[in-house]
Amino acid sequence: MEVMKKTDICISVIQNAISTLSYLSRISNLNNRELQELKLLHDEFQEHWGNFSCDKFKRMEDLFPKRALIKELTRLKALFYYRILPVCNYDIMYRDEDDVYTNLCINNHYTGGEYFREVWKILQEDAVCLNDLEDEFWIICPDIKSIADYLKITRVKFNQINSKLPLLEILTIEDLFCKPNKYRDTFDRLSKISLITDDEIKLIFTLAISIAKSIKINMDLISSMYNKLKCMNRDNVIEDKISKNDFTLPKECDTERFKSMLNKAIKKDLVRINNNGTLYFDGSDALLSCFCGFALCGDSLKWDPATRIQIIKKGNEGLFPNNPLNKLFNARNLGKSRTQILEKEPPGGFENILDIIKETA
Repeated sequence: MEVMKKTDICISVIQNAISTLSYLSRISNLNNRELQELKLLHDEFQEHWGNFSCDKFKRMEDLFPKRALIKELTRLKALFYYRILPVCNYDIMYRDEDDVYTNLCINNHYTGGEYFREVWKILQEDAVCLNDLEDEFWIICPDIKSIADYLKITRVKFNQINSKLPLLEILTIEDLFCKPNKYRDTFDRLSKISLITDDEIKLIFTLAISIAKSIKINMDLISSMYNKLKCMNRDNVIEDKISKNDFTLPKECDTERFKSMLNKAIKKDLVRINNNGTLYFDGSDALLSCFCGFALCGDSLKWDPATRIQIIKKGNEGLFPNNPLNKLFNARNLGKSRTQILEKEPPGGFENILDIIKETA
């Protein structure tokens, strides 16, 4: 399978964004000893910056890399805004840096403020749109049978992201700015020892909220796309299993209508294929026999004037293959169950198969 270049770019950006936002938790967990150490290092730097050692400066940055954090948040915000499933498509062709900054300001686009250089770098990268991911998918999967393999690979990649998404739950305007929380408390303490200004705190929180929203929007869009692909794959699961000799239908059941209804039932999680080649039906034997009667024998719903209800009428499209169906579904006597429901109101759960019947009519 070919390399999923743009898909991997998108995944990498989202993973980096989650990692950067997670660093806010590291800052919020600074203890009193570390805060005191930061204050002493900061005071020494202010007084003797010319003689401040590289090791001390590195230690201060390890504890609280303020400028590096803001630069990375700015970069990520620009990536999501302009390049990764972008909110805004902005073309910088034939424009210099000053012209672009002026144009962004005039049009109320994201500029990055004093960190505009990070935005400028992002604007020179190629965009990755949702259509790009779909186009890349169809290049990698030229036929429907390739979808399952593609989804296995991407599922692992995106599950790694989903496992970390709960970290974003607190990153809302109300949580960060209004409610008492560990993030606000730590940054306020950093402000009191002059390590950060109120404007910088506001900037960090605003960027974090924007990035958290972008991650969620991106994941929802990508998830929707993959669910669509998954459904396409599941629509063909019976034919796929048969072609790979993983599953065999009895000759009495090998009809287009029965296979079509089975595919739809699998898609709705009403039917599952067991490892031993049998099928599992999530319902009573009465409902299963009803399903099979409609699929194989032409059974139908008819209005009964006497009882004034819809009843099941026996079809005339062939005999009900009792033994093959019993073996296929690991059931005991589906033929008897079918006989018991004819000329009667449909069994409980019939609404679960009614849409399948209508779609296959």
